[in-house]
Amino acid sequence: MARNKSFRIAVVTIICCLLYCCTSQQITIPPSSLHSLKKEISPDKVISVLQKRAEKITTVKSTLSMTIQSKELAQPKKLKGFIAVRKPGVIRFKGFTFLGLKLFDLVIGENDFQLFLPSKNELYQGNREDAYNSPISLPLLPDDITSIFYSDLYESPHLHCWEEEGYYLLSSVQGGETTPPRSKKLWIEKGQLTIVAMEVYNRGELDTRYSFDNYKLVGENYFPYAVEIERVTDGSFIKIAIDTIELNHPIAPEAFRINADTIKSINTLGKE
Repeated sequence: MARNKSFRIAVVTIICCLLYCCTSQQITIPPSSLHSLKKEISPDKVISVLQKRAEKITTVKSTLSMTIQSKELAQPKKLKGFIAVRKPGVIRFKGFTFLGLKLFDLVIGENDFQLFLPSKNELYQGNREDAYNSPISLPLLPDDITSIFYSDLYESPHLHCWEEEGYYLLSSVQGGETTPPRSKKLWIEKGQLTIVAMEVYNRGELDTRYSFDNYKLVGENYFPYAVEIERVTDGSFIKIAIDTIELNHPIAPEAFRINADTIKSINTLGKE
């Protein structure tokens, strides 16, 4: 139990760096900073436009800066990060101090994950179900945020779109017999059809709020260069500033696997 508690604190601190944002105010849905189109379109057309945009993305590489605040941290932390994403959402994410010291290395595959902590020379690995249901409470995986850039989300048979309070709203339900049902609710502005906010629910309970801003055109797609995230379940906050984005550059499959040959301690998540 002591090792589990120590691991929980370390992982919450490190994985928080993936996507959560530090702010002194509660996140609200921001107004669009983009000009509205002269003519609104039907909700069904919104889904079609977002799907066609997402179909043009195969890989994403990005460098970013983060400021993190959580209960496990005595003071807010500032970090640098590199993330690579390959369709359909395979992720490699590395976190560094501003002086270049590597803090963590995370790989999320289609069904599994690896988390390497260089300071302890320890590797934690398992599958996504273990990550969501682990008794040591591994925090939310970053596939929730990256999913908005891939067509799988917009091809879901459980996707619904409607208009409300000046936005298009999308809801998507995920889950199966072995995976707890998860759902996303997205707010889409009516100008360039960019996602300005998202809520993620787990087992029907609100888990995380996201806010997206400062959109820029990269290739034929709009990407947010500012992301704020509030994790409702543990009070964590992170502010992310995107430094660079590269689209559709080939990424070798081996880039999404951590070599465990020289790692002294390998632990399986979900096992006591």
